[in-house]
Amino acid sequence: MDAVTDPITLFNYPIAPPDGCTTIDRTNTDNGFLDLARQAVPAAGAHSTSQEATGNLVSCIGGMLGSSAHISGHGDAGLIIAGTGQVQTDDSLTYLNTANVSTWRPILAQLRGHITKLQFWSCHTGAEEQGADFLSLVASIVGAPAYGATSLIFCDGSQFYLEDNGVWNVATPNSRAMAIQLPYAQLYRAPTMEFILFNRDTPVNVKSDAISSLDVLPPTVPNAGSTVGARLSHEAAVDLLGLIDFSKPLQFGSPVGAVETARLVLHFSGEEGAEQSREFIVYNDRIIQDVISPHIYYRCTAGFRPARYQTMLTHRMQTL
Repeated sequence: MDAVTDPITLFNYPIAPPDGCTTIDRTNTDNGFLDLARQAVPAAGAHSTSQEATGNLVSCIGGMLGSSAHISGHGDAGLIIAGTGQVQTDDSLTYLNTANVSTWRPILAQLRGHITKLQFWSCHTGAEEQGADFLSLVASIVGAPAYGATSLIFCDGSQFYLEDNGVWNVATPNSRAMAIQLPYAQLYRAPTMEFILFNRDTPVNVKSDAISSLDVLPPTVPNAGSTVGARLSHEAAVDLLGLIDFSKPLQFGSPVGAVETARLVLHFSGEEGAEQSREFIVYNDRIIQDVISPHIYYRCTAGFRPARYQTMLTHRMQTL
């Protein structure tokens, strides 16, 4: 593998902020996306539940007809979080997807007949079959078109950005949204892999035989106490890490509105054999972010599912 010295900076498509009634997840413990979204839309309401989000939109509309409605938060395919930042919890009032429609159907139904569209400003909410199903269900409930992004979405405090090749998927009350598949990293598995990490802005090459283990942890929930995960041995760790394209580090200019799906802690031998560790945040099982160098990200392949991987490799793991 040729050495890589600079991360690839993604050029994304700018989008003007929402121009209608808007409400944004009020959480302030995420990766910074929500705070920047509030800066971009200073008149937006703030919510901690789907019920509060809808109440904000109803108050903004004020009985008038013809207003567009917008909800911003962290999201994944067919999902938007409505009150807990980048981590999904078990509280059905703090997220919307097809699994908990019985919770939010009567809530969103309050918008029916009052809005021209409902748009979700979150990562991947309109992507894949899950996104198509979710948008189609929302459109049928609110009686207006429902929009969701098929890509990562970013905000820099003044405007939003869709990832390259990202589009707004749309469903109407009479037509189902398209199932738009997400592109994934394509990898060539070399016999000896090399992982390119960064100490701030300095690249560091780590060969696969220097890796000792990998901790796979659940998402970090604030105030939840200690977490329990699994430790993968060298062989299993290399298998899972081989589903991440460490050869092409990426650099995003702004935080992503994606959902934290796992955390990884890599243990390896550094210079002169000293044991080192590196933590990564997994978003939507599609990209990982280096905690030490938070501007650095890496793409994952379609088979990268840390939680499922734990189940498949139970016989190779030690409980932490």
